[in-house]
Amino acid sequence: MPDHLRKATANYLRALAIEAGSAIDVGRRPPGVPMDDAGLRYALQIEREPILLEYLALPEARVIRIAVIVWYEP
Repeated sequence: MPDHLRKATANYLRALAIEAGSAIDVGRRPPGVPMDDAGLRYALQIEREPILLEYLALPEARVIRIAVIVWYEP
């Protein structure tokens, strides 16, 4: 993965953790497309970057866990 893309991805993941945590704290759905009926697994694409990711939002543990990161060539 090119260095600029690695940095952009790391920055996005930090922001995602803050945004998802804030949404969960106020009882809203975290960002992304729900991937299950339990509301724990979500998928999204990093805007303007060739990165797809899936993550788990675990409210009781106050954790998001990145399950899948896919880097593709457009």
